[in-house]
Amino acid sequence: MSLSTFAWPARGCKGDCPVNVDMATYKSEFLSHYFAKGAHPRPLNHYAFGFIDRWSRLASKMPAFTNFVTRAPLLGNLTKRVVSMPQRRQAPLYAPETFKSWFAKRPVVNEQASPVMLWADTFSNHFYPETAQAATEVLEAAGYRGDTPEGLCCGRPLYDFGMLDDTKAYLQEVMSALSAAIEMNMPIIGLEPSCIAVFRDELINLFPDDDRAKWLHDNSLMLSEFLVHRAEGYQPPD
Repeated sequence: MSLSTFAWPARGCKGDCPVNVDMATYKSEFLSHYFAKGAHPRPLNHYAFGFIDRWSRLASKMPAFTNFVTRAPLLGNLTKRVVSMPQRRQAPLYAPETFKSWFAKRPVVNEQASPVMLWADTFSNHFYPETAQAATEVLEAAGYRGDTPEGLCCGRPLYDFGMLDDTKAYLQEVMSALSAAIEMNMPIIGLEPSCIAVFRDELINLFPDDDRAKWLHDNSLMLSEFLVHRAEGYQPPD
């Protein structure tokens, strides 16, 4: 288990390794088989961090209380011990308001602007909403009208823990929810590289015959990539 435990699923392994070893896929497949059918019990932290999107949706209903529990000296240390989190690490603070809550209350700036889909990942939505808020304003300044899907996760944490059946279920939900955006040819713009990597690599590997997966593979971009390669005439502010 030492290799799968300590090797980080970095996407650079595949491109930088002389023999193109895809460590992220290797690790996920190994963990999937190792814990298959109850052969070995999964550690609690696989569920705690693998399903962080679900726990975050619950925690965001009471962010102040959640932050108190995770940061209080005794409760915080106990929580970290339960989920196998190093004591020296600090749990991130939940924002008072999620990005998607902020976005839902915000009026559309320009109804005639070209629509794009802003993929607000779990951390941008629950912990650092100011990042996604700034991205929304940048897209509007570039002449686009951002939309954002509700209640979706790309499944990256699940994939990294080798929970492949759950990953596939998440991605099926993503493709179904984005079907309209795909039909409208709306680019998917992300802020977290590992999420966009799921759409570019893992998704097409898990669903090689799904046209929606192929479309997402070709049309999922980081915000910077979109502004440089797709946003015609965009000029960054001085």
